[in-house]
Amino acid sequence: MPAPKERVRVHRGAITLAGARLYNLKGASLSVRLGAFNVVTGPSGAGKSSLVFGTLLPALEGRAGGPFTSLEGVPKGLVVRGVDAQPIGRTPRSTPATWSGVFDLIRKRFAATPEARSAKLSASRFSFNTKAGRCPDCEGLGVQRIGLHLLADVEVVCGTCAGSRYRPEVLAVQLRGKTIADVLGMGAAEALEFFSEDGPIAERLRSMVTLGLGYLCLGQSSGTLSRGEAQRVKLATLMGKPSAAPSLLLMDEPDRGLHPIDVQRLLGAIDALVDGGHTVLVISHHRHLWAAADHRVEVRGGRTLPAAPLSSMPLSPVRKPRPPAPLPGAIVMKGVRTHNLNGLNVRIPHGQLSVICGRSGSGKSALAFHTLVAEARGRYAESLPFAVRRHMRRLPRPDLDSVKGLTPVLSLSQQSGRAGKRSTVATQSGLGPLLRLFYARAGMVDGAPCGMRAEQFSPDQVWGACPACDGRGVVDRCSPERLVTHPGRSLRAGALAGTRPGRFLGEPAGQYLATLAALLGESTLETPWSELPEGTRAVALYGAGEQVVSVTWQYQRGRRSGAHTFEGTWDGLCARVEHEARLRARRKDAGEWAALLHAMPCSVCNGERLQARARLVTVAGWSLPELMAQPLDALRDCFERDGFPPAQAAVFDAIWPEVRAGAEAMVSLGLGHLTLDRRSASLSDGELQRVRLAAVSRSGLTGVTVVLDEPSAGLHGRAVAALMGRLRVLRDAGNTVVMVDHRPEVLRGADHLIELGPGSGSKGGRLITEGPPSVVLDGSGPTAEALRRAGSNGPPAQPLRNPAMGNHEAIKLRGARLHNLKAVDLDIPSRGFVAVSGPSGSGKTSLVFGVLGTSARLGRPVGCTSVTGLERYTIVERSARGAQTVLDALGLMAPLQAAYLSAADHGLPKRAFSFRSAAGRCPTCRGTGTETISMDALADLVLPCPTCGGARYRAEVCAVTWCGLSIDRFLLQPVADLLGGLSEGRLSEGVSLLVEMGLGHLALGRATRTLSGGERQRLGLAVHLRERSSPALHLLDEPARGLHEADIEAMLVRIEKFVARGDLVIATVHRKSLLAAADCLVSLGPGAGDAGGRVVSVRGT
Repeated sequence: MPAPKERVRVHRGAITLAGARLYNLKGASLSVRLGAFNVVTGPSGAGKSSLVFGTLLPALEGRAGGPFTSLEGVPKGLVVRGVDAQPIGRTPRSTPATWSGVFDLIRKRFAATPEARSAKLSASRFSFNTKAGRCPDCEGLGVQRIGLHLLADVEVVCGTCAGSRYRPEVLAVQLRGKTIADVLGMGAAEALEFFSEDGPIAERLRSMVTLGLGYLCLGQSSGTLSRGEAQRVKLATLMGKPSAAPSLLLMDEPDRGLHPIDVQRLLGAIDALVDGGHTVLVISHHRHLWAAADHRVEVRGGRTLPAAPLSSMPLSPVRKPRPPAPLPGAIVMKGVRTHNLNGLNVRIPHGQLSVICGRSGSGKSALAFHTLVAEARGRYAESLPFAVRRHMRRLPRPDLDSVKGLTPVLSLSQQSGRAGKRSTVATQSGLGPLLRLFYARAGMVDGAPCGMRAEQFSPDQVWGACPACDGRGVVDRCSPERLVTHPGRSLRAGALAGTRPGRFLGEPAGQYLATLAALLGESTLETPWSELPEGTRAVALYGAGEQVVSVTWQYQRGRRSGAHTFEGTWDGLCARVEHEARLRARRKDAGEWAALLHAMPCSVCNGERLQARARLVTVAGWSLPELMAQPLDALRDCFERDGFPPAQAAVFDAIWPEVRAGAEAMVSLGLGHLTLDRRSASLSDGELQRVRLAAVSRSGLTGVTVVLDEPSAGLHGRAVAALMGRLRVLRDAGNTVVMVDHRPEVLRGADHLIELGPGSGSKGGRLITEGPPSVVLDGSGPTAEALRRAGSNGPPAQPLRNPAMGNHEAIKLRGARLHNLKAVDLDIPSRGFVAVSGPSGSGKTSLVFGVLGTSARLGRPVGCTSVTGLERYTIVERSARGAQTVLDALGLMAPLQAAYLSAADHGLPKRAFSFRSAAGRCPTCRGTGTETISMDALADLVLPCPTCGGARYRAEVCAVTWCGLSIDRFLLQPVADLLGGLSEGRLSEGVSLLVEMGLGHLALGRATRTLSGGERQRLGLAVHLRERSSPALHLLDEPARGLHEADIEAMLVRIEKFVARGDLVIATVHRKSLLAAADCLVSLGPGAGDAGGRVVSVRGT
């Protein structure tokens, strides 16, 4: 044990922070003695970083940080420097020399040599970051990077400059026999000796050597430095500037990774800083730093305590170490108050399959994801570097008293971030890399091995992507139907006027119509578009080839007028749209132009995404694109081992069994209809979650808690049993499975049920009962009673009404062939509730939304030969899916703006009260209320905006009040609390509708991505209820998803309101209680994919 410091410095006062309560801090205080060496100690997780870097540092810098009650004793003009261990650079362009500033001085010395002056080389020419001096081939990096698919990039020395980074003329200049590249290759100690007579350079290098960094090359890439090295480079930079004003330095474990000799060097440097007038505050676990401190504070259990004498701390434990206590048999959470949870005490048994059930809004997601998953995420964050930890600590933590028995948690939520545009089932499942490797090793071209690398089969790599479409498989082309919005009008009268881009292109006095008039004649512009000959329309849309046209037109812009002349070829209105869309891709109007485009298969690769040679490679006659286009249930049997020669058979044995296992895992989860090339963005939330679950179930994980969000969503009854079997395999491997679900089959198949309720919002959040399904479902709780009423334990419920009712003819659909539909002919009642059921992939969505919905919207048959009877309806297929907030979903932004505009004489325009307008939104977050931080390998963090704190608006907008609330507080208030203070109008109507739907606990500003599945469904139904036109055609996509049986009863009452006024409701359905209540039941199947697409039965017509 090192001896305590004999002589403590006399300090010049102290900075005192009191009442810190960030995270686990419990009113902690901290005294920092000025002009002294202060050390904060304590066990990991005690709250040291929260106190110093999460509370004190932001408070001294005047920015938002952890809450506290007072901060006193801060000298006026105090300079605060946080010397943390974050990387000082991520590319070879950043080096210790550039970071410390010594490189600027060295370049000036080279520029002052006679050779440099003679060659007119300035100091900037000796920088490898400027074009004038650096090697043009490696751009001053000294290396060239080669990307290896699935492996780290390989760096090879540049063959042009041999790693020197510079052009030959720069390397010709020498300073005392050394080139600039030679100096960058020196270690700090060697460089100090070389520049020992150069005071300014030597001073900066000496500080690096003093801190034990003499071995560090001046030109070494900063990205290769350890965290401790990076922190010491920062400290050395500060020490090398003796003229710096006295400041307060905060350091986070600067002793990390240091040898005892280096610790002594660090202490010498700290003493030099303190003796120079600085104040140093360090978090440390090193006893030598404790002994050297002038003042020491201990943090334990979220509180600050007087530091124990060093003599009372033995070097070794007083008792023998004992094995860790065995993991308890359950995850035990006590006093859970997250969101609407009412101080729950919950026990989730380990090694079992537990299901959390209850009405929508009762707190299921709050318990599973916002408490269990969030607490696990918070604990995991404590093991990450401070650079990551300081951001993750800004995430909201669950409100609970304690949790025990927590194991690593893997969350598969339906609100998880959607995959990227290029993502496919192959990438999500992990089978894509295996297949690329399989084809690279076993692929043949014209009977010979292909000799290709795996990345050459990847559309996401430059070596494998089709150059015409950049590996997307599609190209964006203008849709004439979207551009010509009023075909009954002429071009001059506004055939294109339905969109802003159309009005731009169709400006009567503009260039484009003048060009068409010169090309096709003035009468063309006066004739209705629909009456123009096909050839004339083709020229207008797609151009006139190489024909040259000369045109002069007059323009008028305000007071300016004149004439323009153009001579050239005409490439067509569609080409103009595509060109402008590319030019405006990053402008605020980009979405308006992109809305006119639709994706068309690439004509070069035919949608296969790969470059030409990769498309020629086959294995047993199958190319990779052909294989990936096969449904998963067929993919398993594409290859037989007996057909391979020995070399290919060895590759088959090594790779194909893993591919087959992955395909079978997805098939068992009801995904056999999917293909590996299917875009992830086209999958439903449930399908995407099950693809990820399949990858997890074959990953070999054990000892993990897997949390799922209604994995049975979208599954036919037969597939639910297979899902439960897969989950039991995951459980039997030693994992704990926790999921939120409502399906009766899932509830009965669980090992343990946790029922929350009894209602939603403030009426929920209580533990009703927990235990085995036999106890919970035979009891008297809301779930058991709702299941009995739904008839799932007895005879089916009766339909709503006589299915033959209605005075109009049936909707007659003939020859539907969209996707896997096989010439479907179907008659549907003109009024009532029609349920369309069938296995996943049987064609339900294609029939309801792809054929019926699109045909009704466009007023013509789409995906079918003919359809009659749709023309009498107003189509309603809106939902909350595309809306960002509850406010957006109900279209209440305009009435909200009007309300606050009339509130007082504030001088603000109406647009200032929209968080999407630059006039009122926070300039930092641009009205989102959040800040997204990239975490490299980790998922991005979405945190409250540091400027507005999540308010979304500027301060002057938030100062305006209406109904006693500022606009940001209004958007955060539960709508049930707003209802009484609102007068009649659209805003009151929308709020009343949410309350009627059982969503009174939601706020209008609530992001829809944070809603539970049931909340999203009910919000979508609220959108439908706002439709006043009748008769209306309502198209619903699995309206029971996320709903408790009691919520389904309430939803059926609302469907009855639609039908009573003469509407037709068509929904894709899997839940038995909804099927039993339908007036007409259409069953598709019998299987999925090619095995589906047929009408199996129709009942009720």
